[in-house]
Amino acid sequence: MADDHYRGYIDSLKGMAVIAIILYHLSYFDDPGLPWPFWWITHNGDRGVQIFFVISGFLSYLSLDRLFKIPDTVTFERSVQWIKGRLIKLIPLYYLALVFSLITRSWSPMWLGNEGHVTSLNVFAHVLLIHEFFPHYFNSILWVEWYLGALVLYLVMTPLLYKYANSLKRMILVLLFFEIVIIASQGLLMTYLPLENDHFVYYGYLKNHSPYSHLVVYSLGVVLGVLTHKNINSLKNPRFVSNAILVSLFIELIVLSAVDVKNINFFGLWSFLLILSQEIYSSPIIDNRFFRLIGKHSYVMYLFQFIFFNVYDMFIDVDGLAGWCLKGVICITLLLCFSCLTNVIRTKFRKHFFSR
Repeated sequence: MADDHYRGYIDSLKGMAVIAIILYHLSYFDDPGLPWPFWWITHNGDRGVQIFFVISGFLSYLSLDRLFKIPDTVTFERSVQWIKGRLIKLIPLYYLALVFSLITRSWSPMWLGNEGHVTSLNVFAHVLLIHEFFPHYFNSILWVEWYLGALVLYLVMTPLLYKYANSLKRMILVLLFFEIVIIASQGLLMTYLPLENDHFVYYGYLKNHSPYSHLVVYSLGVVLGVLTHKNINSLKNPRFVSNAILVSLFIELIVLSAVDVKNINFFGLWSFLLILSQEIYSSPIIDNRFFRLIGKHSYVMYLFQFIFFNVYDMFIDVDGLAGWCLKGVICITLLLCFSCLTNVIRTKFRKHFFSR
């Protein structure tokens, strides 16, 4: 790519992913019998999370590469500063979403398990960003905060990956090690967690939302970062290669949807190949202004989506397909406007306090 500091297709993929996730959540509780291809998009929208994790691993690697230049120069102090910088971008909006959710009573009853309500310990765990370690807390206030809990853990380990797993061979060994860790951890958790108390919460936690569940997926993004040093964009006829990968991935997604495959690591690999195709050649089919705009605001839209769903339901009640479409259009539009507003406030805040 010509500019290593900004890849427009990344924002476009974020935009596509967050819209797919929002539509998936909309149809999870209220499916009005959507026609194809809307049914296909909504029922596979949760795969957008794997795209987010791979992108996060990729961008984290590139950020560390710009900071340290050479893996041997990685130090503990500078790594801590890098982690702080990443958290500063994530945490304030996360805390704001927690406050809004509690005020509007938008928390998630389906993930509260035996407790059945949001406790002070639950809130405390969220504030400390350790909610990801507790099955009854991990997804109970925002419905989606498990992602941030896992991402913070992965960010902490990324400087170590950059320093010690700085070749393709080493990263493959790391992926194999992480897969062993995942299998072993599932067995341990199933042994020691009281599964009989709440099967929905615990099995959802074990299969999809535990701290280790997306380790391999995130690490595939780091692998992609390692590949950027292999001059993959110097391939002959990169446009053909990129489009060939895109077509094959699209066909594969249709086939997998028909047989209802939901393996996290498999879709992590699918997301890896999707991003790789755009790193080779950025296709205008994916990289466009509309999805870039959505993608730049995807984090806020992801965090606040259920809050806006809940507020919408307080005032508007339209059934059927028309009601589902209306809710989707209004909520996505309002989420985008809200994100733009928060971005303006944050920008003015930084200029006011940090320009002194």
